[in-house]
Amino acid sequence: MNFRDIPYHVRRAMGRHDPLLLREQGFLKRKTFGQFVKQFLPPPGVLGADGLFYQDTREPFIGTDIAAVTLAATNKALYPASNFPVLGGQYFSRIGKKLHIVLFGRMTTGATPGNLTLGVYYGTGADANGVLLVSSAAVAMVATQTNISWNLDIMVHCRSLGSAGTLFACGIFQCGAAVIASTAQPVMIPASAPVVSGACDLTAANIISLQALRSGSTAETMQVHDMKVVAVN
Repeated sequence: MNFRDIPYHVRRAMGRHDPLLLREQGFLKRKTFGQFVKQFLPPPGVLGADGLFYQDTREPFIGTDIAAVTLAATNKALYPASNFPVLGGQYFSRIGKKLHIVLFGRMTTGATPGNLTLGVYYGTGADANGVLLVSSAAVAMVATQTNISWNLDIMVHCRSLGSAGTLFACGIFQCGAAVIASTAQPVMIPASAPVVSGACDLTAANIISLQALRSGSTAETMQVHDMKVVAVN
C-alpha cells in the first residue's frame, strides 16, 4: 500500500514516524514573506527615519517665458501671482514649514541703472504688496548691458503661526559679472543681521513674491525664464 493511501487519522496516530506529517510540520515552521521583512524593521513605535517628510515640486510649471518686467524705484514683482502655486489660507500651518524658490532669468541695463535691490514679500503677489520679509543690500549695476543671465535662490520658513505669524527668509543672488562686478558677488539676502519678519497673516491666501527695484533713471528689465517652487517639508 502506498503511504499516501493510509487515512489521515491513521497517519496522524503514527505521530513522528509519519514522513508526510513531518514534511507538513516543516512547511508550517517556514516564515512568510511578511515575517521575513519584519525581522529587519525597527521595533514597534520606532520610525526608521527622522520623519516622513518629502520634497514636493509644485505646479504650475513654466511652458513659456514670463513677460519681462521693467524695474522702477519701487519694488516690482518678477512674476505674476498666476505663475506661483496656489497655497491657500493656513498654508504655513506648523513651525518650520518651508518653501524653496529658485528663479533663473536675464536682465538688461540702461545708461544710468543705479543700484539693484532684491526683496521677498508675503502678500498678494502684486508690486510691493504685503509684508517685506527680507531684502538685499543695494548693489551697483553696470550700465548698458544686454541679456545677462541671473539666478535667485530663496528659502522661506515659518517661525510662528496664526493671523500675526512670522516667517524667516534668506537667500542668494548671482548674475553675470557684466552687470554686477564679481567682487560684489554673490549677493547675500540679507547682507547681514538676518531677522524674523514682522507680523504676517498666515491665515490669508497669500503667496511668496520675489521682487526687485533699481535706483537709477533708465529702463532696466528682468525676465524669468525658469522657475521652481518646492515644498521642502
